Amino acid sequence: MQQVLYSTATGLVVQWQDTSQFNYAEPATGMATLAVTPAQWANQEGVWYVASGALTQTNPYPPTVAQVQAQMTAQVNALTTQLLQPTDFIITKIGEATALGQPITSLTTQYAKQLAYRTSVREWVANTKAAITAATTIAALQAISLTNYPQET
Repeated sequence: MQQVLYSTATGLVVQWQDTSQFNYAEPATGMATLAVTPAQWANQEGVWYVASGALTQTNPYPPTVAQVQAQMTAQVNALTTQLLQPTDFIITKIGEATALGQPITSLTTQYAKQLAYRTSVREWVANTKAAITAATTIAALQAISLTNYPQET
């Protein structure tokens, strides 16, 4: 018999099993099996789910707006670190000069381009996070670009 092993919580198929070839343990808690047809067995590519006792490629539990918002916000946070990290040393230099009572005008002049870039990144982050928070549908969230961030010149 050919079957799929899937999560009962998400419906996600995690393994295609051929019991005529191998012996499988009973499904663990939270897992179940479903017999598949030869045609389904031949078409294993892609992501599959089990919904209402049937095999499908449509996610029966699509993510909620809140879940997508949280995922996108985490992506923005990670991207922010990636974008700002190369110029963090400038902030450290300015902070050290300030702590030591030294003038920072020469540093802010020397690094004006990088400081302007950092400002544009922070503005992009604030605007993008605001758009993510304001979105009320998955379609609205999909319309928000996470690749149009400022480029350092």
